[in-house]
Amino acid sequence: MQPAGRIVDADGAIVVDSLFHIYAGEGENVTALRGLDLSVRTGDMIGILGPSGSGKSTLLRLLAGLEVASAGRLVVNGRNLSRATSRDLAWHRRHCVAMVDQHYWRSISPYLSAREAVELPLRLRGWPRVERMKRVGDLLERVGLGDRMAALPSQLSGGQQ
Repeated sequence: MQPAGRIVDADGAIVVDSLFHIYAGEGENVTALRGLDLSVRTGDMIGILGPSGSGKSTLLRLLAGLEVASAGRLVVNGRNLSRATSRDLAWHRRHCVAMVDQHYWRSISPYLSAREAVELPLRLRGWPRVERMKRVGDLLERVGLGDRMAALPSQLSGGQQ
């Protein structure tokens, strides 16, 4: 048995086994996730689709370490988040996660270019400038914004934002 937060599984970037998440409501509980199984390998890109209320945002919040699952196993980059301490989860959020909420316009600055917006978290984490610039360029190229690095949000389409 591995301590919470330690490397436990190298088979996938994300491994989810029988994951449940229940929100306590007034009068009744709401089950947002019911026995979810999922495995995502390093380098894979996936989409999470489903109707409103099906647990998409809950899953992302669990993966980001913003909430702890009610039951099941959740491993991200080899770290067992389902048994992680508050300190482990804080480390995970600080070093492993970047997340844009579904209401992205609330969290992007209208005054930062695409390059500056992507660079900011790396700067806050103390990345050296040369490494930051390379990583930012790679990321913006990957999402098709390599030629729009200097653009402000108002100069990008809704999908590009």
